[in-house]
Amino acid sequence: MNANDVTLTKKARSYFGKHSLDASNADVRVLYGTCFITGKISRLPKTKVENVEKQTDFVAGLIRQIPGIREVVLHCSFQEEYFK
Repeated sequence: MNANDVTLTKKARSYFGKHSLDASNADVRVLYGTCFITGKISRLPKTKVENVEKQTDFVAGLIRQIPGIREVVLHCSFQEEYFK
């Protein structure tokens, strides 16, 4: 992982919270321009996300538009209800 990958990883991870998704149980990592998202994605508490999978696909599309990102690979599960 190079310095650019670290910067891109931080930027990609920030998109989840901005769009009411909790990626704290997911691994978001950029390696050589490919963003890998694995683990569990859920909605943040007290938000109105109706479909976590659709919202994650939307965020993946935004991440694809980040300069330096060539591809996004989603290999994650989705939790509709928020439990703590």
